Amino acid sequence: AGRGRESAEAWLSAATGAAADERVDCERRAAEQLLRAGYIDEGLAVASRVLDVVGVSLPATPARSLASLLLHRARIVARGTSYAVRDASRCDPALLARFDACWSVAAGISVIDPTRAASLHSLSLLLALDLGEPVRLSQALSMEAGFHAMAGPRGRAHADRMIREARGIAERIDCPDALALAEVMTGVAAWGAGRWALANDAFGRAFEIIEGRCSGVAWERSTAMIFRLDARYYLGDWRGLLDELPRMLDDARERGDRYTETLALIRFECVAGLANDDPERARRGLRRVADWSHAGFHSVHLVELHETVEVALYEGDGRAAWAALRLRWIALERSLLLRVQAFRIQMRYLRGRAALAVAASAWSPPERWWYARVALSEAARCERESTLWGDGLAGLLRAGVASLRGDRAGATEALASSARLLDAADMRVHAAVARRVRAALEGDAEALREADEALAGQGVANVPRMAAMLAPGTWPA
Repeated sequence: AGRGRESAEAWLSAATGAAADERVDCERRAAEQLLRAGYIDEGLAVASRVLDVVGVSLPATPARSLASLLLHRARIVARGTSYAVRDASRCDPALLARFDACWSVAAGISVIDPTRAASLHSLSLLLALDLGEPVRLSQALSMEAGFHAMAGPRGRAHADRMIREARGIAERIDCPDALALAEVMTGVAAWGAGRWALANDAFGRAFEIIEGRCSGVAWERSTAMIFRLDARYYLGDWRGLLDELPRMLDDARERGDRYTETLALIRFECVAGLANDDPERARRGLRRVADWSHAGFHSVHLVELHETVEVALYEGDGRAAWAALRLRWIALERSLLLRVQAFRIQMRYLRGRAALAVAASAWSPPERWWYARVALSEAARCERESTLWGDGLAGLLRAGVASLRGDRAGATEALASSARLLDAADMRVHAAVARRVRAALEGDAEALREADEALAGQGVANVPRMAAMLAPGTWPA
């Protein structure tokens, strides 16, 4: 029923007094439910006991997670991904238990702490290939695709191959749960590549399978919901996002799903608050991070930092935005979350915007040009990712720098290029902002009206402030 906390309590109760093998399996299932429902500290405490029993250690730091990941990836390359299919009854029970333990923990923290999750998952993939049990193999290959696609273009051919293999296995054995996971990871891979429309479509297919053929897949459903709303944000389908958010929150609260509710509040409730010109609503959403685990810097903390800075930018307080980033940037880098390409582009664009906002308000020319150079550096970093959306967002940063330097022709040229790239990336709101700012710079009243109507049509209540948040430094915004 998707009630992870209640399920975990039942499994832990069942573990009391059980035989050794049964106790380990009950505790594994409890850990899985706690992690998937967002009770991270409690879940990891149980998971550590389970992993110890099966002879696996949970990496304690991001650096150790990366080292473990690289070691296991090297083993996968050396071994290859061939396998021989066999029924679970013919598999070594100890290896099955080890796979299940690694899989449960890796899946449970995959969205929260992707580097640590990937290190455990890479071991589970090795085990799945050796075992050849088809359900576990399909699950492992699907997750492998998701992790590889997150890193950037070099991993995408491998990710596509893994997804095809996972889907093929799931279809041959007619396993809806495995097929649903394959579609969810197809969407995650597309999200990681900035292919928002493809991601949205894949999550739609996943929902059809989940709603029509599956049970006990609340985490897959919640993950698809979170990533689909994020894809809709970048697609510029803010109206659809705002319409779906209340149902998502009601469902998560009714089930006690802290994972879904927390991400919905600190990400999408903030989007809704700023779209409705209500920064205090956004702040109320951000306060939910206090209930989350503080043992490490997770993706939840990255999202909370991103939205904190966006609220400051929306209110025109560039120095507060920059101070928030400066305070926590080292922790962000040490977390290794910036190994995920989508996070790198998102946060580099954010840092460039904060620098532009400070530059626009600086009285001292040296200070203004220093922050402008920071914005240019972040634009270059976005462009080095070789994605349409990264190039489009970099164009907004370059336009802001050109405008601050009094180069109106350079700013309008950068904005025109940015709008074309963002249109090609299916990012309607950001493209409309680029066109709006260009129209304002050129004094084109008709183009300005069209851009304003496009933004208002997606639920943006205060168009000038939203444009200034997404493209600071341009004048007039």
